[in-house]
Amino acid sequence: MEADKTVSTQIEVSDLTTAFQTQVVPMPICKYEILNGGPTGEPVQFATIGQPVYHKWTCDSETVDTFCAVVHSCTVDDGNGDTVQILDENGCALDKFVLNNLEYPTDLMAGQEAHVYKYADRSQLFYQCQISISIKEPNSECARPQCTEPKGFGTVKQLQPQPAQTQTQTQPAQFFRVLKKRSAALFENVLDVRAELTALEILDGEVSPDHFVSF
Repeated sequence: MEADKTVSTQIEVSDLTTAFQTQVVPMPICKYEILNGGPTGEPVQFATIGQPVYHKWTCDSETVDTFCAVVHSCTVDDGNGDTVQILDENGCALDKFVLNNLEYPTDLMAGQEAHVYKYADRSQLFYQCQISISIKEPNSECARPQCTEPKGFGTVKQLQPQPAQTQTQTQPAQFFRVLKKRSAALFENVLDVRAELTALEILDGEVSPDHFVSF
């Protein structure tokens, strides 16, 4: 009978380290459109007072489930420096007759139906909004503005245009490094987007007073 033998050897054991994966991801490309009738309508530049339109903000990304977008700080002006705020810095609507609180069908899309209105003696409307882009946390939903129902005639007139503090979409697409396991709160980028519309009066029909807005 063979005797059992105990064999021993020295093994070096090192502590486990966490490996971080880094990848270069392009910023989403965002745009603001005013569409005819609804979210699938064609973009319009001319519309009659009272005509239903759809304000739509979309951001296109090369990656899936990576970013969140929130629309906020929207203004409309007549091109002569007379500017009115219609969405506040939190993304909440100020006047239900101008634009109601936005809906977010996807992570990178927002929209709301509205009717074309006209300010006194102003036919051209120039819209400008900001879109905040943030990194989406894994296995979570994008945070959305928590807004109350807006009242009528709650828009805020801005006496002076605000200085530009953010990059515009005409600049080259920004690139940044996504370090996995980092907090989404460490990154946020703000883009400016614009749209314009010319409101045409109806001469041979009646128009609801709600479609005329005064300040």
